Amino acid sequence: MPYQPVFTESTCLRFKGGDCSLCADVCPSKAISLADIPCFIGDICLACGACAAVCPVDAVTHNAAGRLLKKITSLCPTVTISVGCFAIPFAPEGMVQLDGCLSALGMDVLAVMALANVETLRFVHGDCARCTKGDQCRLFARNLDAFRLACPAVSAKMHCVEKKSSRPMSANTMSRRGLFNLFGSRKEAVPSQVKADKSVLLQTQTTGSKRLRLHTAFRLLSCAEHVPEPVRIAEMEVVQSCTGCGTCSRVCPVSALDFIVENNEFSIRFTAWKCVDCNLCVKSCLSESIQRRPAVSVSLTDENPRILYSGSFQTCKRCKAASTTLTNGYCTVCAHKLGV
Repeated sequence: MPYQPVFTESTCLRFKGGDCSLCADVCPSKAISLADIPCFIGDICLACGACAAVCPVDAVTHNAAGRLLKKITSLCPTVTISVGCFAIPFAPEGMVQLDGCLSALGMDVLAVMALANVETLRFVHGDCARCTKGDQCRLFARNLDAFRLACPAVSAKMHCVEKKSSRPMSANTMSRRGLFNLFGSRKEAVPSQVKADKSVLLQTQTTGSKRLRLHTAFRLLSCAEHVPEPVRIAEMEVVQSCTGCGTCSRVCPVSALDFIVENNEFSIRFTAWKCVDCNLCVKSCLSESIQRRPAVSVSLTDENPRILYSGSFQTCKRCKAASTTLTNGYCTVCAHKLGV
């Protein structure tokens, strides 16, 4: 039975004031309202899981991806693993059937599955043109194409096919013999191009947040040529007008920005892979010192934080806050309030 998505308000980027509408944008039944903060209209929700696949901060979760990763871990090593969507009425023995649409599998899940020590990962969907249980695999198709482009070294082992129905066969439809061969017995496993055993796969699926799982998997794959398009991420830079207020760090919902103070010196450090491009830091900076720029290929895999800006400060005589620039002895915020 498919699982309903679960929404955690306190984690949502919109609840924190950020710019995000990804869950509502991909919902095929328009069951998510953004009038206030994301809320679900339960009676029309299809439980497909697409909303959870695109949420960058785990504010929307769905059981399909987690259950699949645990099942994959128990199956490895093998030659072929087949994953079918929940719209397939009679799943053949040996197929791992999702508790949702294939679109419930986000980029992080595809990256972790690519680490599996298998020869072929086969994703099987039903008759998407007639499906009323999901988004007809549109999101999954985009994610799979983006992953293949970013990681061509492992893309050859990942395939998406349609389960044969009573309709005439198309180029993407498996034959009956092919379907039986798909689940036939195999003598031994054929290792994939990426060497990863059960412990590595288990580690990547249980490392906490989706973002950390995505970062860990892409770092282990070591083949990302660029940041996949569906991944929400950005680079940041700080210019000389920075006042050292530290607001950017305080409002960052994912701790991508750190404000470090030592004596009269400060530094702003940025961990790119954590950034979800919510724009909160840019919106909250009164001096317009922090600026967004497009992510680069190392943004998703680089583990080390970078120093964006460093400087020294004086103390505001009103609020005692540290600031790099004072106007008549006042920091930018106090000067604004006092009309100085």
